[in-house]
Amino acid sequence: MSDKQTMPLIVLAGRTPGSSRLPDGVTDRHVLSGCKGAELTIAGRPLVTHVIERMRAAKAFDPVILAGPASAYSTMDVDARLLDTDESFGVNIRNAVEQIHAEYPDKPVAFITCDVLPEKEELQLALEDYHLGRETDLWFPLIRYANDGALGSSDWKPKYSVTPDSQGEPVSILPGHLVIVRPAAIRRRFLYRLMNVTYNTRNRPVLYRTWVLFSRLAGAMTREDFAALMEGHIPRLWFRALRDGIFAGVSLSRGGTAVSELERVADNLLIWPHCRDEWPERGVRAPLLDALSLARDIDTREEASEFDRKMTSGGESSGK
Repeated sequence: MSDKQTMPLIVLAGRTPGSSRLPDGVTDRHVLSGCKGAELTIAGRPLVTHVIERMRAAKAFDPVILAGPASAYSTMDVDARLLDTDESFGVNIRNAVEQIHAEYPDKPVAFITCDVLPEKEELQLALEDYHLGRETDLWFPLIRYANDGALGSSDWKPKYSVTPDSQGEPVSILPGHLVIVRPAAIRRRFLYRLMNVTYNTRNRPVLYRTWVLFSRLAGAMTREDFAALMEGHIPRLWFRALRDGIFAGVSLSRGGTAVSELERVADNLLIWPHCRDEWPERGVRAPLLDALSLARDIDTREEASEFDRKMTSGGESSGK
């Protein structure tokens, strides 16, 4: 793949707080905490080394940036550039994005978490969708889930119901953990705050998360609208959040939300309106993909043990 087609990749490898929790009612799993990328060993090696190896094998990413605490990763032999950051999830994203965007202002930037082990074929499927689809400012795959036994020890993960279009049959999905964005088009300050709140409320019911998002993001939305007004733009974020954010939360909680609606809401809330006015053809894409390995992040001891057994015995693909 040529340099024009490659993009920077940020592997998010910060600390999972000890306060992390599983969904209500899940009592037979034990949540992991700490610096999983460095501390969790899979098939005799730190987890993050497998992640970077698999992403490198796709030949789609350059440079590869490992964003995490130097105290955990500086002595490790990894094929990535270390960016020392040891803050909250959103601040780690900010520290990585701002540095990489300054170095590569015209390129999209990919993200993946350090606890996902993508299969070669499924990663290729995702990248083909990104490169062959229409140009976009934000691409985040929704992973189709059709087989009750396919997730193994990850079967506890929250699932959502969406429809491919307004007339389609609902399908069960999980969020993918590979995301590609154009930083220049994104409300980045708002995004970093949003990622913090979203991360801290993961595995909670949708309506609860919607309420918390509004209560904790009120100040951030006010600042964004004030900044837009001072720059001569119409302040639209609060209006769009009330109109679209609440609708999306209620719709997701009920199930069957059209994917096109999710794309529209994400576009309205996260993309700068003046960027959309200038490049109306870009928009947001959330493709439905058959790529479960992109959704199976390792959150529990049971999941880690399952991956370790399979990869040690050769039952799990190396991703090469």
